[in-house]
Amino acid sequence: MSFEHHGSTKSAPPSCLRSEPLLRTLNLFSIPAGAPFLATLSRALLDGALVEGFPGKAGPLDLARATIYVPTRRAARELSLALVQAGGGSSLILPRIAPLGAFEATQDSLLLEGPSSPFAAGAPPAVSELPRRMILAHLIQAWSQALRGAIARIESDGEFLFHASEAPLVAASPAQAFALAGDLAALIDDMIIEGVAWGRLDGLAPGDFDAYWRITLDFLKIAIRQWPAWLAEHGLIDQAERGARLVEEEVARLAAGASHGPIIIAGSTGTNRATARLIAAIARAPQGAVVLPDLDSALDEPSWRMIGAEGSELIAGHPQAALFRLLATIQAERDDVSPLGLVTPVLQARARFLSEALRPADSTDFWQSRRDALSDESVEAALADVVIVEAADEIEEALALAIVMRKALETPGKTAALISPDLQIARRVKAELARWGVAVEDSAGEKLGQTSAGAFARLVLNAAFETRSLELLALLAHPLARLSRPRAEVEAATRGLELGALRGVLPPTSLEAIEPLFEAAKKSAGAIHAHEARKRLTDEDWLAAESLLRDALAALAPLRDLPGHAPLADFVAAHETVLAALAVGGEGDALAEAPGGETLIALMDEWREAAREGFVVERLDYLSLFDAVAAQQRAPAAAAHPRLHILAFWRRGCCLSI
Repeated sequence: MSFEHHGSTKSAPPSCLRSEPLLRTLNLFSIPAGAPFLATLSRALLDGALVEGFPGKAGPLDLARATIYVPTRRAARELSLALVQAGGGSSLILPRIAPLGAFEATQDSLLLEGPSSPFAAGAPPAVSELPRRMILAHLIQAWSQALRGAIARIESDGEFLFHASEAPLVAASPAQAFALAGDLAALIDDMIIEGVAWGRLDGLAPGDFDAYWRITLDFLKIAIRQWPAWLAEHGLIDQAERGARLVEEEVARLAAGASHGPIIIAGSTGTNRATARLIAAIARAPQGAVVLPDLDSALDEPSWRMIGAEGSELIAGHPQAALFRLLATIQAERDDVSPLGLVTPVLQARARFLSEALRPADSTDFWQSRRDALSDESVEAALADVVIVEAADEIEEALALAIVMRKALETPGKTAALISPDLQIARRVKAELARWGVAVEDSAGEKLGQTSAGAFARLVLNAAFETRSLELLALLAHPLARLSRPRAEVEAATRGLELGALRGVLPPTSLEAIEPLFEAAKKSAGAIHAHEARKRLTDEDWLAAESLLRDALAALAPLRDLPGHAPLADFVAAHETVLAALAVGGEGDALAEAPGGETLIALMDEWREAAREGFVVERLDYLSLFDAVAAQQRAPAAAAHPRLHILAFWRRGCCLSI
């Protein structure tokens, strides 16, 4: 059973929806957790169970007229496969399948199509995420400098003592400003999605509130005034704002009966205001259908009403809270929702057991009579295949999970999915499986910094800025270090460089001293007390090592020659140049072909364009800032085993589905 955590318990629909008359009957469905969601959805669509009269006489070939919204891109890909499988090999044209989770500007053609949508053609474009973060970081850094010393000391009467010599307590570095910009950007998006005016912050606290909160409120006011001004100056709008407008336009189009074909939304719980309004409009569209995920129809009505009780903070965490609020927005009851799909008696009993276990606390007295619908024998059968593993630590937990997942592969056709909110556990399990040569897909994706290309980019900065020979050796040991040579030659020359000059040198030699040290080591290689490994190096080995050292130092020069303080754009451009020089080889574009390579190249191009003039950083600042930016980028997943998955989940603990 799949649950979500949400923070609101309000059951009353928005006033804009309460005032609208119920002109059309509802077309609502629910697929229980015990049934395969996408397979059931596909079968119902092809059988004509979702939209009356669709598909028509053309059968599966008529599917192209439909539009289906699903929560994520992953769901969109999987639904395409499920429709093909449900078709049983017959010819069909897939419908338009659009992810609605982020309402990205690039999805305009899927959300709004045709001449009936003037907004899509005439609206300002949305600002990209990285430029927005950089502009906000620049504004935050300027605000932080203006705040310097303002909260170094606060008197008992709440007055500030200003000390210009004090370092700022917030956003002291570009990396910190970038991180704070991410939080501010998320707040801006939340305010837009939920339709909350910034003016409501003015009365958020009384006049004598804490001085620290006063600074925070001033920060929000300053940042939000300057950000809309920047957007207006450049003719752009926030991506969330554009997405919300697209949805409102789609709602109006559906209300006017301007739909060009069946429109279906499946798997969403409508947790944000715009999505909930879209679901409500589709539910009443002439050819619309809404398919909900696992609505609990077995819970008694009094307990169901408790989930949406006003002012109940604890009920906000109930797994059905979002669906309760969505039905209130649609102005529907559970009886208006038709079930889809067949569930085995065992899984029905398991779902009922979980429903009882998670019922509102004020209704737990119903447990005394639960045996009428859920006997002890049914509970025992429902939990017969459920196993609990108590691990001593994270290492043992990851190993146990990896063993179970690997064992699943021994049965042909069997699948396994690890569901966990702990990204560290997910990484440990992936590492354990990788030891056995099994690659597994992680729905959380892989951060750019964890990919081969991202690690290479970080090693480049270490070698250029840390000025230690060990950092240079680490860079040359990376598979992407080519320097216009076959990789085998780089490995051999690196080994010659290490054995000939750098092995056992303490403290680690600086880059400036490597070349003189290399010359001295080469001259002393034939001495009687020289190490045997050094004596075995041939003239060709010394020549290859010297050539590699010279080319590596020359490739790093654009970064090493930068002054201590320089504009961010200069650092990014130099970083790009060094990456290209080091990764170039005779075997194709090694950087682009490496895991995360295309993501890194695209990031550097976009970052260079987004770097605002006047954003000056130091070398160590750029190191931290690159780590922060790379952590926000997700690289496409590499090829993984088709029967193993790792899925993100909001609850604590792990569960494994086999």
